[in-house]
Amino acid sequence: MGNLERIQILGIRRTSSIENVMALLYKSFRDVKTQKFIFSNYCVTFSRPKTTTNKDLPWIQTFSDVFTKDPLHHRLVGMFLLRRVLKQAKVPFNLKDFTLGVKEAVKVVSDCVQSKDQEKLQSLLGAALHRQYKSTFIELKSEKKDIYLKLSAFKGIQIAGARFIFGHTEPGDEYILNAFGQKIVLSKNEMDDFEEEKSGNISMMEGLSFGKKFGEGAFLKRIRFQFDVKFQTRECYELVNEGEEFNEEDHIAVVYHKWKFETPILYSEDDSQVLDWTIVDMDDYLKNKYKTEVIEED
Repeated sequence: MGNLERIQILGIRRTSSIENVMALLYKSFRDVKTQKFIFSNYCVTFSRPKTTTNKDLPWIQTFSDVFTKDPLHHRLVGMFLLRRVLKQAKVPFNLKDFTLGVKEAVKVVSDCVQSKDQEKLQSLLGAALHRQYKSTFIELKSEKKDIYLKLSAFKGIQIAGARFIFGHTEPGDEYILNAFGQKIVLSKNEMDDFEEEKSGNISMMEGLSFGKKFGEGAFLKRIRFQFDVKFQTRECYELVNEGEEFNEEDHIAVVYHKWKFETPILYSEDDSQVLDWTIVDMDDYLKNKYKTEVIEED
């Protein structure tokens, strides 16, 4: 299935303007007002493991339940749109099965972090997040440091965000239009080049033409879906010298995490839809490392 058909499955024509998309999202929002979902409250903070070195590891320990969640109506719209798309494509999706998969993914990732297995992590993480781990593993190897990371309990899985994302660019180059939590990603550099070319003198028609061009480009580049997932662990996490004896009982802590799981909207050879989940952020590590400009439309 080509890009045009991928767009049509969402009910969006290839020639749709951003205004058409916003109208679709608004219609979807009205349709989900009667559906009920229950979520718990939380927000975000950061804290590094207590070590003698300050490493740029995305595995962050947060010792209190302070993670933010998307507004309720944003999550309702995201869940409704996902179920609608998958229903049209006749793809089964069970949220309980997804949360079980989250638990297994966290265990596998923690094992890979401890063993510094960046090749296996590559199949589990998004490219930007994997690059952070890979560069840190290389640095730790040169300094003859090991990572001690062991999880002894896992509980409290909750959905903190659910959204479609249209478009893609490199971290740090993102300009985001946000409508009811659904995001359109444009290139900040391309927008700056356009303004520079016009010397800041942009007519209304040029502005509309620009919005249409980049809006359509965002839909054609990539369509993704994201879940923000919060969970709680009992874990021991320290940097140690290679071969150093370590007593984990003195370092076990209750830790709160929020990871971002993402799947592109893919199609197999028999034209069926496939979900391929990866972890694209941990505890807002990349979100805070690469600040993005967001325009709220709701």
